[in-house]
Amino acid sequence: MTASSYSQLQSQLSSVWPDWKITGTLGKGTFGYVYQLVRNDLGRDYTCAMKVLQMISDESDENLEEFVRSVSHEIDMMMQLKGYPNIVTIEDYAVLRGDGTRTILIRMEQLESVEKIKNSRGGLSRTQTLQLGLDICSALICCEEKNIIHRDIKLSNIFYSEKGGYKLGDFGISRTMDSIHEKMSMSSAGTIQYMAPEVYHGYKYDSSADLYSLGIALYILLNRNLPPLCNAYNTPAGNLSISMVHEANMRRLRGEPLPPPLDADEYLASIICTACSPDPARRFPTASRFRDALQAYIDHRPLSQPVSSPLSAPAAAVPLKKQGSLHPQGYEGTTISEPVPGPGPVQKAGPGIRPEPGPQSGPAAGTYPVPHENPYNNGPYERKKGPASGKPVFAYGLLVALIAALALCLVLLVGKNKEKDSQEKKDITVIVTYTVRYLDASDKTMVSESTVKEGGLGTTVTVQAKDLEGFTPVTEEESIKLTEDESANVVTFYYRKDSGNIPQTDDPAPQAESGSESVTVTYTVVCFDTDGNQLLSSSGTGTAGSTVSPAPPEITGYILESGPDSLTLSEEGDNTLIYYYEPEVSEPAADLPAGSTISYKGHTYYAYETSDIDSYQEAQTYAESRGGYLAVINDDAENTLLYDYVFYGRNLPSAYFGLSDENAEGYWEWVDGTPYSYDNWAKGQPDNQHGAENYALFYYKDPAYTWNDGDFGKDSTRGTVIFLIEWDVE
Repeated sequence: MTASSYSQLQSQLSSVWPDWKITGTLGKGTFGYVYQLVRNDLGRDYTCAMKVLQMISDESDENLEEFVRSVSHEIDMMMQLKGYPNIVTIEDYAVLRGDGTRTILIRMEQLESVEKIKNSRGGLSRTQTLQLGLDICSALICCEEKNIIHRDIKLSNIFYSEKGGYKLGDFGISRTMDSIHEKMSMSSAGTIQYMAPEVYHGYKYDSSADLYSLGIALYILLNRNLPPLCNAYNTPAGNLSISMVHEANMRRLRGEPLPPPLDADEYLASIICTACSPDPARRFPTASRFRDALQAYIDHRPLSQPVSSPLSAPAAAVPLKKQGSLHPQGYEGTTISEPVPGPGPVQKAGPGIRPEPGPQSGPAAGTYPVPHENPYNNGPYERKKGPASGKPVFAYGLLVALIAALALCLVLLVGKNKEKDSQEKKDITVIVTYTVRYLDASDKTMVSESTVKEGGLGTTVTVQAKDLEGFTPVTEEESIKLTEDESANVVTFYYRKDSGNIPQTDDPAPQAESGSESVTVTYTVVCFDTDGNQLLSSSGTGTAGSTVSPAPPEITGYILESGPDSLTLSEEGDNTLIYYYEPEVSEPAADLPAGSTISYKGHTYYAYETSDIDSYQEAQTYAESRGGYLAVINDDAENTLLYDYVFYGRNLPSAYFGLSDENAEGYWEWVDGTPYSYDNWAKGQPDNQHGAENYALFYYKDPAYTWNDGDFGKDSTRGTVIFLIEWDVE
């Protein structure tokens, strides 16, 4: 939500629920900040959580009402599920309408997330993990009844109550199955560490994607907090690097079968890995079936229906389209492997008898499940023969011809359908939001409330600076290309104070009436960062009815973003001033040639050319000495901008940036630890041609805008090395 004063928020809260007081910030949810509330009833304190969502607009009220309609989706979703025991309960909500603003307050039960419990206690026991699985399966059964897909099941969205057990919360990105199929908007929503492959790769999906995410959550808890495929690093979860986790995620999303969790026996592992099958058809068909399998394991009894065994070798493969990969040269032919079906008890095979699947016996029975033999498992199987001798050959040929004709018709039909589907998807415009901020150029404090607007994903919007009395904008207009990451869709205007713009002094504080006694009250100053984390607090005293204007505290490493100028003290009210700070960032060195830099989304870039630097490490050290770092590229828009700047804006032959695999061949990492989820390698690259090409640079050959790997040597035609430096300046 747009930063506003603590006292204003408390005033809004009191207008709706006068008995509740804000006592702290719990964190930031999917759509806004979450605060802790307390109410005293007959000498006993009751607590709950409140999510705050706000939009401010200087345009029509229709835009604001559209905001209310869109975010009320989460409220409607959870209200449908109100009363179900394993789903976080919404207690009440309210919509506040003001001049140019809409604020939504959602009051819900306050619980502790399993992610926090895991981090504080080192994990959950097997018994606790199984109970979590049963409870969240029960929640998903309720979701299936309401035709709801959660789409973001993870340990931080699962909560625990001593009385109510484990509960599923935060339906902020859920959509009903009907609306998903109607709009064909199968976007990759959710958290990549728990995401099902079909969601990540942009295919159609259904409620089995939620079962997959729950399976991954259980896998992590049973694998000593290690994500799948991270065991090979032989290091505790807390010591895993971003690149390690990213590589494991990419392998899982490409369909690599998962090994059994470390703390699960073969019976339990077969259940968990079935839920985590890369093929949706081989997962449990419903949450009820998943729950039954977990309960059968707990009860040491056989399953009513056997589960698939993902512990066997993979069989048939489902091709996937190109997506960000740790090994870009390996896109073609990438597959998701399907596990073979069915564990069952070992059966004694008599002459001519093949063991068949039977009911699961469980660990207590002393037997372990074994897989079916599978005709697709690359094992020996009987090859079908041609027509029997004596049959007319022309009949066999006619049959083959008919099959070929039918296959041709099917290919043509599928091609037309794909073309139609592709055209329909092109016609869909995805609407995203972007924020326009208005800051003082001298100290970066807000001179006007930020506004939130909408535009089409991938389009470039141009915004005009608005007129502010007493200020002149540094630039009259700014442009931005809208991306899926709405938090990065920010347009910032800087303003200079007009000469003669002298701040008005506050009116004198009201004097106490003659003969009346002055009352001394205490006020509190609380400082938060822009993520809602408290930085510090202090207090002071003053006379009730007087106005205080304390100077905002100076906090090392942070600069003030917003906060109230003054506060009129009340004898009975809440006397709190709240200030918001953002991390202090370095400015590019002022000695760079004028007009030689380029800016994009709050970042400034400069292509530095020198003959004095010989290695990637020296370039990195030099960038850090100037308050920046070697450039990181996150999407196509940024890549295109920087490529054009290097080749056409600066007329340079190429430039290195902050991507390397110097630590481990083939494992590319960004210098600032950003997950490696975007690349644009040229065909056949990276190829490590000379055995030391460990650093990425823009390719000087066709096709344009692509990357190559190099050894950071000097350009043979210019005798220099060129690299991009990036600064965070917003």
